[in-house]
Amino acid sequence: MSINIGVDQALDDLNLTNFNSTDHQVGPLRALLITDDRDPNKCQISMEIGESSHVTVRVMLAESQEAACETVERVAVLVEPELPREAR
Repeated sequence: MSINIGVDQALDDLNLTNFNSTDHQVGPLRALLITDDRDPNKCQISMEIGESSHVTVRVMLAESQEAACETVERVAVLVEPELPREAR
């Protein structure tokens, strides 16, 4: 599992070529749920924390993509209240 802050890269600027992404919501934050058919044991959620920044929670090496996505969702909900917010 990893949690990364993407400074100077907006959620809409992520390169999602070859990935599956769906709109998602984590608390009040706009997010994307991202999967990769080439790596079925990985799932990530990237959350918008400002106009030019995002946070990604990634779970790898789960027994299935479903398990990875369930875990990443639980972790994202737990960390969301603690995330920095970019002043608008």
